[in-house]
Amino acid sequence: RKNTPCLIFIDEIDAVGRSRFSGWGGGHDEREQTLNAMLVEMDGLESRAGVIVLAATNRPDVLDPALLRPGRFDRQVVMDLPDITGRRKILDLHVKKIKVDPAIDLDVIARTTPGFSGADLANLCNEAALLAARRNREMVVQDDLEEARDKVSYGTERRSRKITERERRLTAYHEAGHALVALHNEHCTPVHKVTIIPRGQAYLGATFTMPKEDVYTKSKLELEAEMAMTMGGRAAEELVIGDITTGASSDINHLTSIARRMVCIFGMSEKIGPAKCGDFQPHPHVRIDMPQQDPCSPETAREIDLEVRRLVMTAMNEARECLKLHRDELEKLAQALLERETLSIDEINVLLGFTPEATAHDDVPGEAKEIRPTTDAGSVGNSL
Repeated sequence: RKNTPCLIFIDEIDAVGRSRFSGWGGGHDEREQTLNAMLVEMDGLESRAGVIVLAATNRPDVLDPALLRPGRFDRQVVMDLPDITGRRKILDLHVKKIKVDPAIDLDVIARTTPGFSGADLANLCNEAALLAARRNREMVVQDDLEEARDKVSYGTERRSRKITERERRLTAYHEAGHALVALHNEHCTPVHKVTIIPRGQAYLGATFTMPKEDVYTKSKLELEAEMAMTMGGRAAEELVIGDITTGASSDINHLTSIARRMVCIFGMSEKIGPAKCGDFQPHPHVRIDMPQQDPCSPETAREIDLEVRRLVMTAMNEARECLKLHRDELEKLAQALLERETLSIDEINVLLGFTPEATAHDDVPGEAKEIRPTTDAGSVGNSL
């Protein structure tokens, strides 16, 4: 007030603006007293012209409701992740800081980086410059940008990991199973790359999918296709070695999560109907250690479990039938992975005799979320 007119900017306001009475323990800690004092002062600022308060946070969901009422913070501005046009402009800005080959195609990088923030794209350009320097190049080429994109998205390749020949062969069939189910289902997000080299948090291998454009919703057919693709690795294990392994643990977790959300949140079950079940969120002023209301009856919970099991088994059976029908392609793809370790979608198309149009699924929207890191042999590079 002594320096009016002035602006007050509070960064990371969730540090002091977190919702009251929502944590463990008592409610008279220093953070709550700071929030109360700030709320009182902001009410008082209303009568004083020339003082504007701004704040920023990455966690608006944990802020106290009193802080967001009109008279304190009147307007909320959401800074979303950039779309494909925004990513292209951000890439134009950052490539000016490094030497690049005039032949590079930034449209490809912008299209294949959904969910990237501006910081991610800056990191991508820096990684591309470092890769070019390690390869003794005078400028960054397209291969450097694409390898940097994969490194930022999925993690660094770990070629030093010692893998037995049995596990290597099993991983090749597992990842080939994921890829083939996706290739033969028009509703799947297009396959981008398949590898049996450990990368990031994937211990043995990974199948990566990449949407062709930014899409913010998914249909029931697309979710069912994603579940079938997720179980392609487990189905390949059953078909080839006649046994199953722990390599599909993350796939099963991902599959069950999609099925339960379809039933409980998205209203995609005819038996349950368009009703939200489960995931009860308490009032922000109710302590989290207080008894919670049961969101649904025992009868409804049983119906939900049966519907989730039905969706899961349907996806598993679809994956089995697809791989039985295309067993020769499974063998080709697995053998090629054992020889070359990493295959792009273009190499897969040549190997299996597919046309790019047949596997691009351009008329089917993909997902616009980040790649899901996993910790097993069968990581599938997509998530909701």
